[in-house]
This record gives sequence, structure tokens and C-alpha cells, in this order.
Amino acid sequence: MSQSPDIDDELYDLEDRARMLSVQSQHTASKRLFDELRRRAKSEQRILPYLHALFFQMIEAENVLQIEEMREHAIELIPLLQEEEAAREIQPDLPEEGYFATTYWMTPCVFEHLAEATGLLNGYNSPGMQQCISEGLQVCRNVGKLLCQNCFKEYSIDVYMAADDFEMARYQCNHILSFEGEWPERGDHRFQAMSKLARMSMLEGQLGLADLQWTKARELAMNAAEGKNEEACRLTAIDRITNLLLLQQPIPEELQQAVNELPTREEWPYIHRLLDLNAALEATVNGELESAQKILVEWDQRLRRDRQYSYWFETRLRLMAVVRMQGNDKQAERLGRELLDQARMSNDWLTVRRAERLLDFDIPPTPIAALAELRSDPPTERQVESLMSAEAPEVDLDDSEESGPSQIDEETPDTPLKEDLTGFQERFRNAMVEQDEQLLPKLDEILAYDASRVTDWQDAAMLVHLVNLGLLDPSRASELWRWADSLMKLFPEEGTLLSVVATLGFYLRDAEAEGIDQQVSDEEIGELFEKSLRLAGHRARNFQRAGDYYISKNDLDSAERCYSRGFRLDRKNGEIAFGLAQIYYMTGRPRDALHVLDLSLRRGADDLRVMWRAAEIADELRHFDAVLTYTDDIRKELEQPLPKLAYLRAVALHWAGREEDAFQELEAEAEIAGEERLHLDLMQANIFLATDRFVEAEQLIRGPLITTPMSTAEYYPPGQFGRDAHRLLELLYEKCPDSEVATIWENRLLGTAFAPEELFERIRQPGEIADVGLFHVFTKQDLGRPFGELPDSTPDEVEWSDYVIRWGVLAVDEEDAGQRALAMHRRANHPGTSEIVHVFADEDRYQDAAGVVYQAERYPADVLNPEEDEADDLSEG
Repeated sequence: MSQSPDIDDELYDLEDRARMLSVQSQHTASKRLFDELRRRAKSEQRILPYLHALFFQMIEAENVLQIEEMREHAIELIPLLQEEEAAREIQPDLPEEGYFATTYWMTPCVFEHLAEATGLLNGYNSPGMQQCISEGLQVCRNVGKLLCQNCFKEYSIDVYMAADDFEMARYQCNHILSFEGEWPERGDHRFQAMSKLARMSMLEGQLGLADLQWTKARELAMNAAEGKNEEACRLTAIDRITNLLLLQQPIPEELQQAVNELPTREEWPYIHRLLDLNAALEATVNGELESAQKILVEWDQRLRRDRQYSYWFETRLRLMAVVRMQGNDKQAERLGRELLDQARMSNDWLTVRRAERLLDFDIPPTPIAALAELRSDPPTERQVESLMSAEAPEVDLDDSEESGPSQIDEETPDTPLKEDLTGFQERFRNAMVEQDEQLLPKLDEILAYDASRVTDWQDAAMLVHLVNLGLLDPSRASELWRWADSLMKLFPEEGTLLSVVATLGFYLRDAEAEGIDQQVSDEEIGELFEKSLRLAGHRARNFQRAGDYYISKNDLDSAERCYSRGFRLDRKNGEIAFGLAQIYYMTGRPRDALHVLDLSLRRGADDLRVMWRAAEIADELRHFDAVLTYTDDIRKELEQPLPKLAYLRAVALHWAGREEDAFQELEAEAEIAGEERLHLDLMQANIFLATDRFVEAEQLIRGPLITTPMSTAEYYPPGQFGRDAHRLLELLYEKCPDSEVATIWENRLLGTAFAPEELFERIRQPGEIADVGLFHVFTKQDLGRPFGELPDSTPDEVEWSDYVIRWGVLAVDEEDAGQRALAMHRRANHPGTSEIVHVFADEDRYQDAAGVVYQAERYPADVLNPEEDEADDLSEG
């Protein structure tokens, strides 16, 4: 392989020229040069130029509306960034330093663009979108680019909008708008969140509020990253022009200038699509319907051909509106049928609702297929005040979410078999109340209603549902499935019947019923659920049943999609809210999980599981006022005390400064806690210190708090222990910083691997300022016995006989770093021998005090080989 520096210079020059064209919005020309760079880099075996070329080709593909190519580039990049061996196929002598730096900044962005491409091609609520977002969030955590998580939260706004859940979308928008931290490399993206708020207001007919929001979005656009703010200002200008055209107000000169002197249509198709939509809108409001139709038909055909469904949905809706204004209702129906079929396949429920409104010929159409009549009312004072707050803007609509479809389909309707089915339901209720299975209907009574006796699909659905409720008999699986299948074949286009039949098949397969494998496969059950959702997309229970099925298959992507839609349709359904919240929590979104649970409770859910889970997550997020509210509600519902409830209240009351009340709650918890007391002792020590009862606090610290094995704290999550333990250290530093007991507690935290950064900062800060580097030191402890015999092991560590732990150390050199880490490691006082097994350094140097700055997670020694792991994620440090 050639190592000529001239080749590298040529490649760098080619990349610079391509980037300059991109800055000038010459996107087609830029993409062409990046394509040339990619070919040259591959032939010359240069991985970094190859990655850069592929990455920027991906970005330019969106600008030139080649979305399928955008997705292909993202898919090609992911293994090159995540698998070193794949990168070495391009360049065997991999430049490790540059490669690892590139993977750090590029990986989250690639997942972000994969999510964008998926949404543009298939729809933002289509299968796979939730997985793109959750995987992207996890990638951000893995590489330590936590700031980039906001990028994926932007896509969650698009998902909620496509799911026709503006309330959840606004919640995500306002979370981004209220963000006060540092922004990632691409800059402040609050303008995107504000623009999406404006779009929702416009679709709801609130043109006055939308104009205010788009004006604010344009102001925020100036804060976008350097080189992107001009483009952001152009885009927000186009959006505001859309709204002003609907208001039939003149376009200010500054907005007109923002969209003048643009590159040609061939160089930047993306923005010319938006300009054409506005040109068609202007023609529409001026009564030039044929001109508007001509523009929209051209784009409709192109986007439909390229299967860019997200863009096509908007174009087709506006075309349908124009056709309706022309009085051609039959053509509107034909256009609408095709649109509705694809929108339902994409789970784009917003498009479905807009299309169905357009096809309601009693309602006059609006040029943008809005969800309500367009109004020019100025925004209210409340809306103006809340514009930049974390509150959702005030909405006052006749066609609001509360009046939307939300059907609970378990009630028996007026049908031929209503009397019989009501009797069966009553027997079920009595059996549950009396806890007597003898009162249950018999399976044969239900099966006696065969296909010849059922003339209404709702009766058929209720009969199968009754079997699912508690009459399932796996030993009769073949008979049950034949019976249910015969009912389903009578009404093959009734979604709820398909849903309950699919649930029966799921239950039978889950019970491993004999012979069921030959009658129905998992794939067929999944297809039944999906068909049921397309046919009856207004019934929350159908989405709940499908979500339960996907959860059992560990398909969190599909389960989230189903629960999310079900939650939109029925906020009060605690089972749906709980399922959705659990998915959010499992995928690293506890704040969103709490919002779902809280919203369900505020809408009237009285599910104890929802209340309890909300209290737990609020405790984890340190929303202590909310903890007290939820636990108050739980107590009102319960006749007997619930374990850990009083502990949660004690923690919340302690942080509120209500120490006496907190102590009373701990005493109440102690009466029902049994043998596990570590959480009680730790909180009691916090309360003692907070109320200056030093002797009692010291007795606990020297006694049970350092001798109680962590491994016995089965329902004391590590996060709660860490928080309470850090609080105790904080109080010790405040009340008696130089005491021996403070040192004892420091050593306990070092031994459990829960030492906070404050501990190291306090030890390090008295040191002299020196020229230091950041070293990552791996130390190993050979225990000579099972870790479970020591009080510092967690339940997951009891079988270990050794471990390796990583330390971050500011030191003058490698030797100094190793010795400082080893000295800190030995403060845990674990038996056996300890040694340094590996040290490596970051490049940068600092003027700072030397010392340990972080303690990372520990692993059994046979799992972690630090010599092969230098490039591992260091974000935990």
C-alpha cells in the first residue's frame, strides 16, 4: 500500500472542496465530490477519508432527496464505526488514534441519520422507528456523548406527531426548549422544537399562535451551529411564510430575502420542494386551483415513485384539499383511499385523521388539511407567557384530543347474543369476587356457540374474549383454535375479532399447547395483530393486546409503537400506561416513563401499579414532591401498609427538610420491613446527622452501615443506595468533615464502588497545581475467597473471587498515576493481593492538582482484559 503524503494531501483537498460546496448549498455538486473522495479513499486504503466521504454523502443525500441512498450509507457506516475489523478491511494499518476519535463523534450522528431516513421513507411511526431512537440513545450513552441525546428526542417529537399524539409531542418539545446545558457540535436546536410546536398549532387551526411560535423559531435559528444558522433561518422563514399565506397577510421583506438567491432546483431539491408547496398554497388561497394542482401532482408522483412516504403524505393531503375545493369529490375519494392504505401501513395516525376529515364532505376543506377550522385569533396572554416555558401551550379546540376516539371494547353492545354474554360476564365477576372457580362459566358453554349460531362479529369477539379471560384449556388447543378460526373466517375484516383471536393463539403457543405449532405460527399471529390494528386503529384494547404480544417476544420497538397508540386513545388505561412506561424505562428514558404514568393518573387512572411505579421513578429522579403525592394516593387506596412505601416517603420528607415526619415514616417502615434494614439504617443516619444527633449517627455508621452485607439488600436498588450513601457523605462533610467516622464512610463507599466524584475532589483539591495528564488505571484484587463473604459485594458479585476496577487519575506520569490509583484502591481494605494491571493516558495535559478523579464500575477479572480494551467507552469516568 502506498504511503505517499501527496495522496493524503489530495484527499484532504478534495474533502475541503466538497465541504465548501456544501456550505454554499451546492449539494448535488458537493455529493458528487464526496462520491469521488469515497472511491479514491477506498482505492488508496485510507479509512478516515473514506468514513468522512461516506458520512457527508449520507447528509447530502437528504438535501438532494435521495433518501434510500441516505439510509444505505448509514447502514454501511455503522459496522465500520463499531467493528474495528471491518475498518481494517479498508485500511489494514488502521490509524487507531484518528479512527477512535472519529468513531466517538460520528457514531451518534450516523444513528441519527438512520432514524431520519427511516422516518422519511416509511413514516415516523412506522415499524423500526422506535428501535432507531432507543438504539441511538443507547449509542450516545455508550460513547459518552450524552448531549447528543437531544437529537434523538427531536425524532421522538416526529414519532408522537405521526402517532397523532400532540400532547406527548408538545411535552418533548418543551423539554428541549427548557434545556439549559451545553449543546452538542451541531449547535442549539431549540428552533426545531419551536418549529414543531408551530406546526402543531397550525394544524389545529391556531394560526395566530403558530405565527408567534414561528417568529420565535426564527430568532432561535440564529443559535444553530456555525455554518448551519443561515440554512436554519431559511427553513424557518419558509415555515412562517406558509402560515402568513394562510392568514392572507403580506410577506415581510426580510422573509422574502431569506428565500431569494437560492441555488438551483438541481442543486438543492430539498428546499425547492418546500418552496413549491408554498407556491401551490399561494395559488390555492388566491383561487388558482389548477395551478396549485399542477405543482402538487408533479411532486405527488415523484415522491410516491421514490417511496418517500413522509413527504408524500403531506403532498397528497394538500392535493386532496385542492381537488375537494374544485368540487371533485370522487377524485378526492380515490386519492384518499390510496393515501389511507399507506398511512395505516405506516401507522401514521395523524395522516389518517387529516385524510378522514378531508373525506368528510360535510366539513369544508382547508388548504393544508388541518384538523380544525383555520382561525386568525391572536395568541392569548397565557400562550405568550408559556412560549418558552416547560409547559405545553394552551389549546382550546372543539376538535381536541378529549373528544377524539377512545373506545373501551370490552363492554357488550346491543347484539343478538347480548343477554347470554352478559350472563357469562356476570358469572365471571361473581367468581372473582367470591374467589370461587366453581362459579365460572364452563368452556363447553362458550364453545357451544359455533359459527352457525353467531351472526354479529361483536358477539364472536366477546366469545373468544371470554375464553381468553380465564377459560383457556391448553389440552384442548386444537379444538379451541378451530372454533376461533371458524368465527374469524365469518368476519375476516373486523379488527377487534382478529385481535382477540390472535391473543388466543398467542396464549396457546405460550402455554406450549400440544399441536398448536402445526395450526398457527408466531408469524401468523403477528400478522393477525398487525391487520387488526390497521382495520380497527381507533380501539385502545387492540393496541394493548398487540403490545402485550410483542413484549412477550422481546420486540420492544413494536411494543412501544402499540402501547403508544393505545395510550393516545385511552389515557385512563393503567395497563397500557404501565407497559409504555416500562419500555421507556428499560430503554433509558425514565423521565418520559414518569410523564406517561403521571398523565394517566391525572386523566383518571386508578391503577395501583401505575401509582407505585410513578412513585418509584419519581424517587429515582429526585422529584420528591411528586413522591409524596403518589404515595399519599396509594395510602388512600390501601387498607394494609405496603413494604417500602413509608421508606420512599421518609426519603422525600428528609430532602424536604421535614426530619421529624421522615423519622416517623421510618419507624412505620421498620414494623413491616423484616430482616432487611440497610435502607432504613442509612436513611436514619442521614436524619440523625441532619438533626445534629452525631452520637446516634456514628453508632450506625460504625455498626450496621459498614458490616451489613450489600448482597443481602435484595430490594434496595443500587441507584437508591448510591443516592442515600452520597447524601450521608455530604452531611458528614458538612457537619464533621475531619472526623474519623467520615473517613470510615469514605472507605465503605470505595469498597462498594459507589464513591462519588465529590469524595475525590475533596481529597485532591489541597494539592499543588502541576502539569498533569488524565490516566486510566486498571487495578486488580485477588480476594482469595468468594466476594459474597465480604460486606461490600452486591448481589451480582457474590460469586466473584477477584475483580478489576478502573480509576481516572490526574498525574504527572504513568508511574505516579498507578501508585495513586493503587493507594485509593487499598483503602477498601479487601483481603488478598492488589496490583496494577494496565495504565493508558489521554493526549491532553492540564494545569491541575494531581489525584484520583473517578472510580468506575468493576468487573470479574476473567471478563475484562484491559490490555485489549484501551478504546473502550470511558464515559463512566
